[in-house]
Amino acid sequence: MDIGISSVTKLNTNSVTITELDPKTIDEELNSILSNKDINKYIDNKLQMSVEFELSVIPIARPVTEYKSAFNATEMQILSELMTTAKAMQLTPNEHPIEITNYCEFGHAIDFIFDTHIREVTRCIKRLSTFRNMCEPDQIALLKHGCIQVLYWRSIIRYDYAQQLLVVPTPTDLTVSLKLDFLKYCAKNSYSAYKDFVQNIGLIWDSDYVIINLMMSIIVFNPGNFDLVNRDAIKLQQHVYMYLLQRYLILKYGSECSAKTRFLQLMNTLNELNAIREVQRKEIITFITQRQLIVSPLLREIYDLDEIAT
Repeated sequence: MDIGISSVTKLNTNSVTITELDPKTIDEELNSILSNKDINKYIDNKLQMSVEFELSVIPIARPVTEYKSAFNATEMQILSELMTTAKAMQLTPNEHPIEITNYCEFGHAIDFIFDTHIREVTRCIKRLSTFRNMCEPDQIALLKHGCIQVLYWRSIIRYDYAQQLLVVPTPTDLTVSLKLDFLKYCAKNSYSAYKDFVQNIGLIWDSDYVIINLMMSIIVFNPGNFDLVNRDAIKLQQHVYMYLLQRYLILKYGSECSAKTRFLQLMNTLNELNAIREVQRKEIITFITQRQLIVSPLLREIYDLDEIAT
């Protein structure tokens, strides 16, 4: 059964609610997908990976440009599960956010924000059947190496381009606001990397939650992470989400050329997110060694900072 473009529109949480899912059906379909291990060796460069993806044989995939007006039932089930899972991460900021105005506030707020949001990301990702199908060591590796990039990726939802201001709600009713210029004085390198990212992505994501959530899955299922047991299965799952993103972009923009351009732009942001993660890790190490920042045990584990003295 094919599902038309009107159903695709329902996926965007800015408009209509999500349909009910059949988890058993999703698990059966994805187990079938993941049983096929005949895929190529991983290519680290993200642009090359995008091109390789277009030439690959994806088990669930028809040609990307075929049936431009419809997703089939399996594709729609995967998308709907993703949107339902991600909806739990959409926290509502309160009307009176606390603005960070000094270094002490910055240190405490950043540690609290990252700790609470990493836990939220972990809880939500664990709801995906595609993630639950992975072995526990791979689940840990994917979350450890992907959750920071997910946080930065999803931060664009709350970024105010007019005021150059990031508004960060938390599960505790506390909402924090951080002016980008203030970050320049506290974490200069992170400021530069994040500023470049938000400027680039502002013209790409199109205020579309389907794009946000498909990209989140592509970020999490990163076969380039270290210490993976089933690297091929993870790469294949990432390609499934990449395929769905390409198909969605064709449906959204009605042009294969426009969709391909937008897809490659989105893939290039993966390199930017990896760069932000590494820059932040180095700055956190500097803050710790200079006794300027107390880092939570969870953030220490994510960044492999256990050997650095506090």
